[in-house]
Amino acid sequence: MGVPIGIARHPYPLGGAQAAAANRPIGGTVPVGTAFAMTLPAIIQTYLDAYNRKDVAALVACVADSIVFEHVSGEGNGVRVEGREAFAKLAAQGAALFTTRHQAARTAVVEGDRVAIEVDWQGIPAVDLGSMAAGVPVTRRGASFLTIAEGRLIRIVDIS
Repeated sequence: MGVPIGIARHPYPLGGAQAAAANRPIGGTVPVGTAFAMTLPAIIQTYLDAYNRKDVAALVACVADSIVFEHVSGEGNGVRVEGREAFAKLAAQGAALFTTRHQAARTAVVEGDRVAIEVDWQGIPAVDLGSMAAGVPVTRRGASFLTIAEGRLIRIVDIS
């Protein structure tokens, strides 16, 4: 079981009786400050927990053999890997680059097997990484888009 966070469950516009039943205005918009409580799918919470512990084996256990992982960076240094073996290598490299790192879901939209998460990330680089200096705490806001199949993550796109 995951941790309840602020989540909107209806990615499609609601109208008429549906909007009234959901206590939302017609058109599907939600007033600013409105909070929804829901739980992330367990595999995603397990993945986030493993990431925060820098537990590479547990991260790899969350993904399918056919995983596609992409990191898109505003600094232009993105990466894409395919397959569990390539993901494991990248995860090990990533864990070694930070003395500490933590990401937490701020909000999420869950629609079946697809999940979009707004993420707060913080970490301390072990080495200089572009604009991030070794030993200097860094915070970022980003987004992750995940797809689940048969209880495992098959696609992860991280944007920061």
